[in-house]
Amino acid sequence: MTKIIHIDLRSRWVDSVRVRAADGRIDNIVGPGDALSFLVTRWNRHKGPSYRIARRSCQEALRGNSVSTLARMHFITACLDANILE
Repeated sequence: MTKIIHIDLRSRWVDSVRVRAADGRIDNIVGPGDALSFLVTRWNRHKGPSYRIARRSCQEALRGNSVSTLARMHFITACLDANILE
């Protein structure tokens, strides 16, 4: 039996989060979908506890199992720990 997981990629935060990527570009992260994409494809830092919590929190927010604002808070914490928050 196949389990279908519904995700909401349109979920947006009231305030975006600006981060500096490894290539020096500034990215404007607008929601948990953007944050998860950044964490998975552009994260070039140590993947410690705050990174893992942020990734899991963004996944849960996209699935509707958690609130988006919690994912934002965890994403910001991971960015602060990695010193990439703008």
